[in-house]
Parts: sequence; structure tokens; C-alpha cells
Amino acid sequence: MKMYVKGYTQRAMAIVTTIAIILLSSLLCYGLFHKKLYRVAGQLNSYNSADYSIIYILNYGEWFDNECLYPDTDIQIYLDANKTRRMTVSSVMRNEKVTYDLTYLAPLSGLVADEMCISENVADTYNLDVGDTLYVEYPYSVTPEQTIISDIMQAEYDYVNPIIDNNVGVVFLGFNEKYAASTKGNSVLFAEKSRADELSAFPQIINSVINKSECIATVSAQGTTALLFSAIFALISARLTHILFFSKSYALLYRCYLKGMSRTLVPSIQFVEKILFCLLPCIVIQQIITSRMPESFITRAYKTIPICIFGLYCIITFIVDLIKLRKKGG
Repeated sequence: MKMYVKGYTQRAMAIVTTIAIILLSSLLCYGLFHKKLYRVAGQLNSYNSADYSIIYILNYGEWFDNECLYPDTDIQIYLDANKTRRMTVSSVMRNEKVTYDLTYLAPLSGLVADEMCISENVADTYNLDVGDTLYVEYPYSVTPEQTIISDIMQAEYDYVNPIIDNNVGVVFLGFNEKYAASTKGNSVLFAEKSRADELSAFPQIINSVINKSECIATVSAQGTTALLFSAIFALISARLTHILFFSKSYALLYRCYLKGMSRTLVPSIQFVEKILFCLLPCIVIQQIITSRMPESFITRAYKTIPICIFGLYCIITFIVDLIKLRKKGG
């Protein structure tokens, strides 16, 4: 056994290569999918903390609690006064005649006409921060109005069509009296539970219904590709490390067994090697690359899948090595 351990000095490059394969496979997958994962996890995190379960898009407003004006893309928002850089966002406007008691809508309560609150993904996309000035063009005018960013809320993508790749963020606007007076547009009602019975008293008021549970499923599905490739990359790297290093280790250990090494040490040493050179590097790199992502089950799955694959690789090959050794030993 001492001779085998001393042999690590001659196999140092192979050990480094084995660890490098594990690290590079994780980093390559992260490089391909980290932006998508970050956005998906951020939206799921927002859903989990939001205290509404249903969103009603209304054809007209009736001043329910937690009801907002819903300009959506009817209002154009620009990064500059010359209107050369338009933002791709969906807008929700505070209604001054409405009470907001949902925690999710708390940013709306204090907004005035020349203020807005933007979602975190909008801030990241356009490199914006609290105090920055944006330019809002309302349908009643061609001259944009200066509006200050007063707050940044959690990540939020288009309510009606939460496709992460479209990158349509949400902004909350303060109440604009001219817009409300000149436009008879849609409203949006955020509800903790179904309010269908209450809304049925108003003819044709419901335009569409958005269930948060369905949105969670839609957004989660957009992260499955990253999970699939994470598993594929882990399987490929496990196979490569086995071919380049661990299969040769077994041959060396079996030779030591023929020279008098205890039979139980052959699979045991291999098992420890695989933990040290495969599983532990995988755990460390997966922990590091997911540490700055929003917490969600997608993030946890992305972190855990390669770790589980390498853990299973260690266990399965340990059992296989035991069986092979018993067969050779007669």
C-alpha cells in the first residue's frame, strides 16, 4: 500500500487532469446556462414570496382592493430623452382610489406621478439603480416625462407571458391623472384567492385569468434544459475520469493485491480516491457556482444533480470492484 501511495508522485499529472475534467465540465455547463438559471430562479423566488395566487386581467376597472391600471406596453419607457433606446417592459400603474394591502404591491403604495419601481431583472438588463431617471411617453403626448426610479423590487417577468428569453420585465408606475382620464384601458387585479363570484356581478369584466401555480410550472419548465445538460456533462466527465485514471488505478491495485495486499483494500482505496478526486471537487465547484444564484428548487436541483451522479458513480463502481475481485479471487 505504501508503494501505491508513493506512486501518486508519478501520477500527479493524471490526478490534476482528473480534477480539472470535473471542474471544467461544471464551469462549461455554468457558462452556457447561468444567465437563464439566474433569471428562472429569480422569477421562481418572486413567485414563492408573492402573497397573491391569482391575477385577473380586467376589461375595465371597478376600484377593487389591490386593483391597478394595466397599461402593459401602451406606455413607452426610454433610457434617454431623445427616445433612441426604448426599454422592453410591461407597466402596471397605481390607482389612487384603491387600497393596497398585499405585501407584493407594497412598492405601489408610496409612488407618485413622477416615480416608478422597477423589477430586479429590468435593473440588471439596463444597468439601472435607485435614483436614475427614465423617460416615460404616455399615449396622450409625444414628449416623454422624466420619471425617477424610487425602488427596485424582486425579479418579475411579463405576467401574461412569462417567457424568460423574451426578457420583458415589469415596472410599477405612480398614478398619472392625465393617462387615467384619457384612456379606458385594462386593469389588473391581484388576489390571494378566487374572486370569481365577486367579479361575476360585473358584465364581461374578466379578460383573462393568470394562476400563479401555472406560471410556476411554465417558468420551471424553462430551466429543465440546464438540468438535463448538467446531468449529461456530469456523466461524460465521470466516464472520462474513469478511463483516464480510475481504471488504471484498479489495475495497479490488483497488482498490489497479487503481491500480498489485503483484498478489501483494493476497492476501499479506489472508493476513497473517487471521493477525493471526483466527488469532493464536484461538491466544491457546484457550491461555489450556485452560491450567488437566487434560492429556488431549480438552483438546488442544478447544484445537486452532478453531485448525485458522482456519488452514484462512487458507490456503483465500488460494488462492481468488489464483485470483480471476488470472481478473480475464486
